[in-house]
Amino acid sequence: MIPCADGGTSLDDWTISGALFENAVSQAKLAQRTSQIADILWHQGENDCSPEKAERYGEKFSVIMEALRQELNIPEVPLVIGGLGNFLSEGIFGQYFASYPLINQALEGFSETHANCYFITAKGLTANADNIHFNAMSQRVLGVRYYSAFRDLKHLLNPHHDEESILATIYNRSYTKTEKIKLLEHEFAVGNIEPKDFLSELTILNQE
Repeated sequence: MIPCADGGTSLDDWTISGALFENAVSQAKLAQRTSQIADILWHQGENDCSPEKAERYGEKFSVIMEALRQELNIPEVPLVIGGLGNFLSEGIFGQYFASYPLINQALEGFSETHANCYFITAKGLTANADNIHFNAMSQRVLGVRYYSAFRDLKHLLNPHHDEESILATIYNRSYTKTEKIKLLEHEFAVGNIEPKDFLSELTILNQE
């Protein structure tokens, strides 16, 4: 994972001559020295929900994606795009997101007209109290949908019927050795475990 997101930004902040785009390209090129990029994940658009910005969203997005693929020489790598939540217009700031359906239309339309591009819906997902950000459960479901589109190379225009069971499987699986060590290190770092107990438990884990 090469995290290059920046919260609260619009497409105008992601112009190909801007700092955010240049940082994303730089981070990706650094990763390409030792790794291969397998997928691009995109989830953005809340700050483009004014009628004026929404009208030109598809045009701007196309320019950015074309430039990103060219810069990284990844013309055929899948691009998975997530839709905006239907809750955006319902909160106390709802007036600022009235045009969110236009953003979703632009994103879905882009995915339908460009090769190696797939759209996933945000239908049925819910928000935190601010009605802007996905709550924790919906973030996990969104992750399942992103993976599904990447795995199957298909659009996901409606929720999976078995998303809850998929999450239950994830929650109930056994931790890997690496995960157990990371969790132990966290407990030690926040002071929940004594040094001698940390070393003792770490020794046991390393013997697995």
